Amino acid sequence: MVGSSSILMRMSYGLLPSPTRGIESAVINAHLKQAKNITPTYGNVGNNVDYRHSIHDG
Repeated sequence: MVGSSSILMRMSYGLLPSPTRGIESAVINAHLKQAKNITPTYGNVGNNVDYRHSIHDG
């Protein structure tokens, strides 16, 4: 499903970029209006962790 819709959107964007962008924007905005809010967090960017200090996965 994702592959076929991706191909369709790529072809329609190639033929009609402006209307395709508008349709994509409307679909995404409609989805975001219905999406549940999540609590904002900073993740672990500001907090140190006690594991995996190496960038070489070791």
